[in-house]
Amino acid sequence: MVVISVANDIKNRMSMVKDRLMEKLAAASVPSEALENARLYFESVIKDVTTAAQGLTKEALQRIKSHLADIMPSLSPSLTSKVKR
Repeated sequence: MVVISVANDIKNRMSMVKDRLMEKLAAASVPSEALENARLYFESVIKDVTTAAQGLTKEALQRIKSHLADIMPSLSPSLTSKVKR
């Protein structure tokens, strides 16, 4: 499904950024408590962005579906009933 694919792609890319950043911070001798706080912060950001992407994608698909339902009655009533479900 498109929604899951987009959200997973965003999650994977942001996780790679988080991993790289954590490596840089660890190499810079950042205190362990600050490093852990940064890791938790980035994980929460990744979760929030992934959730937002899923919601936006679902919303966009719903808008497309409703536009198609408006257009399709002139084409085929049987198709319209399938789209509205």
